[in-house]
Amino acid sequence: MKRVQSLIPLLPALILLLVLPKTVLAETKTFNLTKDTYANQAYPDQNRGTTGSVVISNKFTTRLGYLQFEDLDFPEGAIIDQGILKLYVYELHYAETAKVNVGPVTGNWEENTLTWNAKPTINQTQAIEAEVSLTSAGWKEISITNLTKQWFEGTIENKGLFIYPYGFLYSTPETEYAFTFKSKESGDQAAKLEVEYHLEPSPEPSPEESAEPSPESETSPSPSTEEVINEEATPEPSPEESPSPEAEEGSGKVLGLFSTGQALIALLILLALAGAIISFIGYARKPKEKKKKKPKKEEEPIEEENSEEE
Repeated sequence: MKRVQSLIPLLPALILLLVLPKTVLAETKTFNLTKDTYANQAYPDQNRGTTGSVVISNKFTTRLGYLQFEDLDFPEGAIIDQGILKLYVYELHYAETAKVNVGPVTGNWEENTLTWNAKPTINQTQAIEAEVSLTSAGWKEISITNLTKQWFEGTIENKGLFIYPYGFLYSTPETEYAFTFKSKESGDQAAKLEVEYHLEPSPEPSPEESAEPSPESETSPSPSTEEVINEEATPEPSPEESPSPEAEEGSGKVLGLFSTGQALIALLILLALAGAIISFIGYARKPKEKKKKKPKKEEEPIEEENSEEE
């Protein structure tokens, strides 16, 4: 009985778990490269599409990187929460941090033909600023959530993205550096795009919407059959008898504020709270039973027994 009473305060939480809509946990999907390369200002007509790395630098010569991933494919109703560009950097030079710009490519390009003199066009206004740590080799992450959402929504066509040294776009002095990351020819260490998303739970239709058909769905009788229908149909109520729109709208609500389901949920929660409070008060006021002490055994008069035996 005491165990049952201790569970009563948990009833409101249990009721809320049953009546609240179910949430869908976030999921992560990884998209692989379809092509990647870089352009070197020191060799303006050289193509680097078949090498196993992509180099970004602003020291001695400027190198610009280009990547393109698979088209984003998600279940219907998916909502993008986060998009992360992951690069496996294994060569780091001249600095501890590299400041870069990442943004969408707008022109067509191929990894086997792109050179410094044949670079694709880009959208500089959509470029974001990011920093890449060069203190140690390994996976580096750059958040491109906004660009990922635009690809998914179709507001920007997925023609890939560029990675430029920050000073190249804005002619701003910065720390000189060079770093190299693995390309798609490197297998599992190739750059990747990880997208976190969730599915929006579908709303349940309210009883009010399904109870009565909408006026548009009703078919009006043709003029030729109107008289026959009027003879067989029951007479319509007078304007005084027909319910007003306000009455129909509030028929499924309690006090004109809550739906019947919401009122029932609130009542269940109140009852559970009341039961918990009453049980707690009763348990607190209940006197504890004192253990009855067993009476001590009377000692037998040893002297008297000895006297009788004599």
